[in-house]
This record gives sequence, structure tokens and C-alpha cells, in this order.
Amino acid sequence: MDSIQAALIGQSISSIVTNGDDYLALHTTGGVYHLQLDGDCCSRSYLTHIRGVTTFLDKGVITEVLDASLGEGKGGDCISQHALILRCSGGDSYAGAPTLIILWENESNGYYDGSIGLCEAPNLPMTSLQDITKNWEKEK
Repeated sequence: MDSIQAALIGQSISSIVTNGDDYLALHTTGGVYHLQLDGDCCSRSYLTHIRGVTTFLDKGVITEVLDASLGEGKGGDCISQHALILRCSGGDSYAGAPTLIILWENESNGYYDGSIGLCEAPNLPMTSLQDITKNWEKEK
């Protein structure tokens, strides 16, 4: 998590690309940062929602990066919910600072969890990537 903070604080995000499952690319003023969700042994991590996109892109520089554990979700297996929260400068006193929230889950037998981290650019077909220009939700 510290490496994500170090990489993103001070950057402005102009676009977001995802494969809709476990990968994000954040196009910033400092280059492209690739984020990968990784499930520990016997578990799987996947994106569920990206919120605040339209109010966040190109609105200022990132001033805060938080990693939050949101507790257990619903489902047959043990599902833990997480959020990567990015706040940036800008906004106004009424609405507050623009915030981007990347929500993800990890599904396991209850003993394992997952993480989000920087990674090398994956070898994914371009047709599998979507440009996120508004709030996004995983298709069910």
C-alpha cells in the first residue's frame, strides 16, 4: 500500500482503464500506474465498483490514498470487502474534495484475503480493456 501512496500522491488522473475483473491502469500526469488485485492462496480478488469517476478525473492532484477494509459481504463463501480511496485537491467547501473509490472483494474459505498493489503492465488483449469515464459496476 505504501508504494501506491508514494506513486500516486501529487499526480492527477486523466483516465482509468480496467479489464473489469482484477486490473486497473491509472493514466496520470506522472505516467501510467498499473494496479493488480491479488488473492492469497485459495482465494480470488475482483473489482466490484468504481465510484466518483466523473467528479474526480482531471480535478486536481491526489493528496490522500487510503486502503480500507469494509468487513464481510454477502455470499456463500467468506467475502471480505475493501476500498482504495483517492482524494484530490480541488472541489469546494460545499461538496468537499473530489474522491475516487475503487471497491473490490475477496472470496475465500475464510482463512485468506487479498491485496491491491502496483504491477508491471500485463499482457492483456486491448479488446478486453474498457475506458472508465463514469461510475462503473461489475456486470453480474
